[in-house]
Amino acid sequence: MPGGGHFVSERISHIPLTLLNTALGLIFYIIGKYMRKLQYDKRTLAVSFIVFVAVSYLKPSIIGFRSDDVLEGNWMIGVVNCVAGIVIFNNLFKLRMLQLPLLTNVGKYSMDYYCAHWILFNVIVLIYSLRDQDIPNYYELYVLLAWSAIVLPCFSYWYEYIHANGLKIQYSKDKK
Repeated sequence: MPGGGHFVSERISHIPLTLLNTALGLIFYIIGKYMRKLQYDKRTLAVSFIVFVAVSYLKPSIIGFRSDDVLEGNWMIGVVNCVAGIVIFNNLFKLRMLQLPLLTNVGKYSMDYYCAHWILFNVIVLIYSLRDQDIPNYYELYVLLAWSAIVLPCFSYWYEYIHANGLKIQYSKDKK
């Protein structure tokens, strides 16, 4: 059972990948909004653990999030397994000994990172002209990861600072 991105990409050529993964991103956003508090319930954690172990062992399913395509297994099972895994990891990182500032900030600002990383990726491609060269994709990945580790936390800090302090851009001075 292929994902929506697979369905669309087979019928329309030259479609931007951002359009292919929008539906999948929206699904995870809605599930995350619904599970925000529910994920820390012990029963939810127990069910998630059972589902994650069972699916990983019996029917491993891998989704390519960039194109919303099924790489292995079943799309729906893959989404359920991903949600179960997210619930497990979120509960693990709630433990005091695993509350590392880097990881908790990534979790706190994940939506900022999710939205901004594609813009950053395109800027990096333009600056480094990575698409014009015959180089392995891993180089692009390492450059993107390095710049993401620097720029995205700064962006999140700046964005939160502006909103917390109520700063507004004033284009002209009103004299009254």
